[in-house]
Amino acid sequence: MPPRDLIQLPGNTLEGGGQLVRISIGLSSLLSLPIHIPRIRAGRPAGGGLKAQHLTCVNWLSKARDARTVGAEKKSRELEFWPSIKDTNHREVFWTKEPPKRIININIGTPGSMTLTVQAVLPYIIFAASETEAESVNVKNNAPGTIELRIIGGTNVSHSPSVEYLDQVMFPILSAHVLPRELPPLRMEVSKRCWAIGSNDSLGKATFWIPTMPFGSAIPAFEMKDRGEITKICASIIVPEVEISKFKKALIDEDIGTELEIIIEEDSGHPKRFYLLLVAHTSNGYKLGRDLLYNRFDHKKMAPESETATYMVETCLKALKKEIEHGGCVDEFMQDELVVFQALASGRSFVYAGRGVEEGSLHTQTARWVAETLTGIVFDSEGKFGVEGVGLKAGSLEWENKS
Repeated sequence: MPPRDLIQLPGNTLEGGGQLVRISIGLSSLLSLPIHIPRIRAGRPAGGGLKAQHLTCVNWLSKARDARTVGAEKKSRELEFWPSIKDTNHREVFWTKEPPKRIININIGTPGSMTLTVQAVLPYIIFAASETEAESVNVKNNAPGTIELRIIGGTNVSHSPSVEYLDQVMFPILSAHVLPRELPPLRMEVSKRCWAIGSNDSLGKATFWIPTMPFGSAIPAFEMKDRGEITKICASIIVPEVEISKFKKALIDEDIGTELEIIIEEDSGHPKRFYLLLVAHTSNGYKLGRDLLYNRFDHKKMAPESETATYMVETCLKALKKEIEHGGCVDEFMQDELVVFQALASGRSFVYAGRGVEEGSLHTQTARWVAETLTGIVFDSEGKFGVEGVGLKAGSLEWENKS
């Protein structure tokens, strides 16, 4: 095997957090590109380095991709990730004739965010097709399959998307507007919650059903440029039972300018656990979400006299209205989730995020930087931030567009 040069991805670039690690190892695994990440989370408290959730992603992808690693341990501030250059049987773990083999179990071991773990492994699983399965008499017309991903960890964790956000915003947008239309939709189900706030007697459990693309296929270029009109706002309220009525009243009392539908009313089971998600639905099938996981310190600092329900509803609604006003098809958080799919798609993909926010958050800029550094593609700034993707084919290491 000829030597390959490590691609340098300093971990303190731009946002400089765990997202850089997750996207880097995800794309490295798919494209068979060896990477070196020094200064991992260097600006974070307690010295930064890999936490349990980051390490879980590294370990799982290294096993799935037959990758050699250096520095894959907790608190490590430097990581080398060398995926196998051979497109061999490492993908067969995802496609076998026995349905139980299509189940993947990942245990973070802490209340670390399971949704961020999904962010890291989702693209790899979607592309993990097998030529053996495609040729099987049990699979007609090269039809796609579905993998069941079971994760143990945290469901509602600070500084990460909630499972509700994945279920109501991220998964529907990917299924309807990004992935090939013939694929079944992404789905998920939570069997037990685990919060970052308050002590937990056990970790959370959730199952994610992820379709895999047919062997040799690619994600077609996609455009998100016209969201249509706002048709309704859906609310998910997960708070102590005695507080649910206060949240409902606070929402009803607000002038939201459209239909309000409360789709989840759930007892959080703990006096300190409060979570609110608001999702604006549009006539063209887009969804914009903003949420708030209760932080008593921030609440008392910013609005010491206000009721928790009033504070959370007003804060969350203000953020959502800002998302609505800019006119984009996606919210700030979904914008950075789409970068990897834009980079992997076949052809030129556009995502209109709204007036004045095309450049995106630091997370979005970081995701673009990683994708550009690894593949040579370039995101332009012509109104929608389009990019010519590499056209990766499922089940192989072949790219259509190698810059």
